[in-house]
Amino acid sequence: MSDKRLAEFEHTISSGGRVLKQLTDVAKANKLNVPPEGLKDLKGIVLIHSHKGAAVVGWEQGNGAAFKVLGEDADGPILSAPIPMLLQKFTVGLQLGYNSVYSMLAMYDDVVFEDMVRADTAGMVMGKDIVLTGLQDDVSSTATNTHHSSSVHAMPSDQEEAARLKHTKPVRAITVSDSFMIIDVSLYGGSLTVDVEKLVGSYGPATTVPQVLADTVPAPPAIKEAVAGLRKELVGLRVAVEHSAEFLAKAKAEAGKLYALS
Repeated sequence: MSDKRLAEFEHTISSGGRVLKQLTDVAKANKLNVPPEGLKDLKGIVLIHSHKGAAVVGWEQGNGAAFKVLGEDADGPILSAPIPMLLQKFTVGLQLGYNSVYSMLAMYDDVVFEDMVRADTAGMVMGKDIVLTGLQDDVSSTATNTHHSSSVHAMPSDQEEAARLKHTKPVRAITVSDSFMIIDVSLYGGSLTVDVEKLVGSYGPATTVPQVLADTVPAPPAIKEAVAGLRKELVGLRVAVEHSAEFLAKAKAEAGKLYALS
C-alpha cells in the first residue's frame, strides 16, 4: 500500500516544475531580476510554491523540494534526490491581498545548503517582500506583469552554526507571483525546515537527509522521473536568462547611442 505522503511529495516536485516554468516565462519577457551568473556554480536549490494572504499582518505557507547540485553534464545540472521542505512565514507591513508565490532559492556554498537541509534545527529565516502589481492584459500572465522581490536570511541557532555561515555567499531568492495584492511591502520571520514526515513517508522509516543526498537510499521511480523533468526546466531557465541579458544589454547600448545623438 502506497504512502499518501509519497503522493503528496510527488505533487510538490511537480509543482517545482511549475516554479521553473513561471520563472522562465518572466525571464522570456525580460523581467526576471537575476543575472546569468546567478544560475551558475550552484551547490543547491530549493523550489517552493507557496500562498500568502495578508491585511497588515499576514501568513505564507508552502511546500518545497531541496536538491543538491552534484555537478554538470551535457544535459545540464545533475540533481540529487529531493528533500521535502516546509515553509511557514509570519509577515507584517504595508500589505493587503493574496499571492500565489513561486520561488527558487539558489545556494552557492555547500555549507549553506547543508545547513538549510539539517533536520535537527528550527530552520529560522527572516527577510523582506516587495510586490508591485502592474496593469493586466489579455496576453501576458499576472506573474509577467508583477514585480516581486524577496530576500531570505538564515538565523543561526547557535554560535557554532553562526561561525560556519559567517563567510559564505548569501542565498539568492528568485521569486515571481500571480499577485492579487493591492500592495505588499513587508518584513517576515518564519521557518524553512525539512518535512521529516514526508521524508520518511517517501523514502522509508529511519531515513536521514545525508542518506538521500548520497543516494544510499533509493528514490522511488516516480520521484526519479520527476527530477529528470526538472533538469530540463532548469536548463530552459538558464537559456531564457542568458537571452534576456543579451537583449537588455543591446537595448541599453541602443539607448546610449540615441542619447548621444540627442
